[in-house]
Amino acid sequence: MTDLSQITWTVARAGGFLAYGLLTASVVFGLALSLGWRTRRWTRFVTTETHRFVTLVGLVFIVIHGAAVFLDPFIGFTPLEVLVPGLSHYRPIYVALGIVGGYLAIAIWASEYLRPRIGYRWWRRFHVLAFVAWALATLHGIATGSDTRTPWGLAIYAGSVALVVGLLALRLRPKGVLRPAALVRPAVAGVALVAVAVAVGWTWSGPLQPGWNAVANGGRGSGATAASAAASTVASTATNAQKPAPLAAGAFQSDIAGSVQQSADGATLFIDATLGSTPGGRFQLQVPATVQAGASGTFRLMTGAGATCIGTVTSIRRGQVITQCADQAGGTWTATIAVALANDGSIVGRITGQPGKAGSAG
Repeated sequence: MTDLSQITWTVARAGGFLAYGLLTASVVFGLALSLGWRTRRWTRFVTTETHRFVTLVGLVFIVIHGAAVFLDPFIGFTPLEVLVPGLSHYRPIYVALGIVGGYLAIAIWASEYLRPRIGYRWWRRFHVLAFVAWALATLHGIATGSDTRTPWGLAIYAGSVALVVGLLALRLRPKGVLRPAALVRPAVAGVALVAVAVAVGWTWSGPLQPGWNAVANGGRGSGATAASAAASTVASTATNAQKPAPLAAGAFQSDIAGSVQQSADGATLFIDATLGSTPGGRFQLQVPATVQAGASGTFRLMTGAGATCIGTVTSIRRGQVITQCADQAGGTWTATIAVALANDGSIVGRITGQPGKAGSAG
C-alpha cells in the first residue's frame, strides 16, 4: 500500500465522520431553534449563527471526504462516480445515497440566500429536507464505511440517531387537546420511530454481518447490473471501448510476495503484494493490526490484463484472511489469503479464489 493510499484513506474516513458529525450537529441546532431553547447568555441569535457556521463547516468536510475518496488509488473512483449518483462500481446504491445527501445539504445551505425571494414559509418547508439529507448520510456511512463494525463507529451512529430522533419526537409531541389537524405531528413521530426500528434491524442483519460486501455490491443481481451498466456507459463513450473482463474463468490460486506497513497510529496494517502466477498481477489489503471479532478491512485484486476485483475482508481466522469482492464484469468472488511474515518484514503466502462461494487456502 502506497503512502498516498494511507493518506487518502485516512482523510476519507476522518472527513466522512467529521462531515457526518457536523451534519448531525446542524440538525440538532435547527431543532433547538424550533423548540425555542435559549438562555440569557445563549440567545436565539447565538444558536442561529452557530447553526449556520456548523452547516458551512460540515459542507467543507463533505467536499474533503469526496475529494479524498476520488484521490484514493485503492478503490479507483472516476470523477463521474464521485459526482453522479448510481455510477459507482463499488456499492452503487449506498454511495449514491451519500452523493444525494451531500447535494441536499448544499441546496439547504444555499436556500438561506434565497429566502427573501421564496418567502419564509417555503424556506422553512424546504428545510425539512435537512432530515432527509441526514438520514441518507446515516445510511451511507453505515453501509459503506470501513469502521461500521468498530465499537466507536457504532457508538457515533447510535448516538447521532438517538439524539436527532429524541429531539424530533420532543418537537412533534402533542400539545393540549388533540384535534384532527393536530394528529399529524404524532403520526409523523410514529413513522420516524418505525423507520428507526427498521434501520436498526437492517443494520444488524446487513452491514454488521459477514458477506455484506457481496450484498452491497449486488453480487450477480441488481448491484452487479448497476455496476455493469455504469461501466458500459463509460465504455460506450470511449473510442476503443472493450467489454469489462472478468477476474478469471474459474477458481484460481497463486503464490504471493510483498510488503506490509503499519499506519502511524498502529491500528491498521497495509499489505501490498504481487501474484507469482500472473505477470503484472497484485493485490492490496488493509486490515486491523489487532484482530478482534467482526474484524473488517478493504481489499483489491488486480490482474496484469487490467481486470479488478474490489471488496472487503469478511473474517480473519487461524492466520487466514477471508475476503469477498466483485469484478468489473459483475462476478462475485471469495478469496482466502494465507500469509506469513518474514524476518525482514516482507510477506509470503498464497491466495485462493472461488467464484461466488467461500474458498480455502491451498
